[in-house]
Amino acid sequence: MMSAKDAKCRLVGHWAGLFSSLAPQISPAITNTGKHTACPVHGGKDGFRVFKNFPETGGGICNTCGEFSDGIALLQWANDWSFKETLRAINQFLNGSIQSTRNHSMKPIATINSKPNAKSQKNINKVLGQATSIKGVTACYLNNRGLGKLALNAINDLKEVESLPYWQDGRILGAYPSMIGLIRNLAGDVVSLHRTYLNPQGHKANVPSTKKLMSPALSGAASGCTIQLFKPTSQLAIAEGIETALAVHLSTNLPVWAAISATMLEKVQIPASVQEVFIMADKDVSGAGERSANKLAQRLLKEDGNITVKICLPPLAIPEGKKSIDWLDIYNIKNAERAA
Repeated sequence: MMSAKDAKCRLVGHWAGLFSSLAPQISPAITNTGKHTACPVHGGKDGFRVFKNFPETGGGICNTCGEFSDGIALLQWANDWSFKETLRAINQFLNGSIQSTRNHSMKPIATINSKPNAKSQKNINKVLGQATSIKGVTACYLNNRGLGKLALNAINDLKEVESLPYWQDGRILGAYPSMIGLIRNLAGDVVSLHRTYLNPQGHKANVPSTKKLMSPALSGAASGCTIQLFKPTSQLAIAEGIETALAVHLSTNLPVWAAISATMLEKVQIPASVQEVFIMADKDVSGAGERSANKLAQRLLKEDGNITVKICLPPLAIPEGKKSIDWLDIYNIKNAERAA
């Protein structure tokens, strides 16, 4: 098997092709090299970027997860592989598919048949085993976010864990109550979990990143998946965040799913029974939310010419000093106006 040093030499100028095949969740950052995008592991909005010298090194950095100086380290982290698994996958990718010269364009090859990561599945199962229905701190958190009118027993795929370890740079910083979102595919399989770390008072915990996405057992399995908060009818609304989706439901009574991030919003898969989709986009200074909403709308219309798709942006301007405004903000603003 080719050594890591030799593999890195051969991949100079070809890292984009490797990640396109082995870790497509990195692709949005590669397309926008040097600019911040959502983290492919824990989500968010703008915590991750690949380095400007990515074509040479393959490296990148997440403000929460850390720095990955080369493509091997980045691939290992993105797919939650061991070093040996990562190097084996790279070797399979390179075998007969790339020339020595940097100027040679790489031809796409078949994606490697990856097998489920037992460690990732064990971690997901462990958290699921601890999860209970929404009560206590999670109910308090939703109330603090202005969502106190929710009928908690009517919400699907939202749980809580009384005490969940928070890992950072290989060590535990503490244990916190957490809101857990179950991320499912259209077949109903739970492929990953979204965690929101809280403090005992029902506010976001004082940790580097309060919201984290668990690595799925199978690389790329979370693509197109959502937190399916309410059972769809012929209508379905899609929002980015959990809290935003819940606010949309309270405002419109529409069934809503949460896509977790703008990047994941673009890939959402819709049940065949749905005839009308409302994309409840965030309005960002960067325009990322609207761009992702447009990409999703175009794809859905291309896949099904009979479906109706409407993009809904918050009707107010982004407040001065803020990066965005979403439908939870609109819901709370309107409630405050009614109470005044």
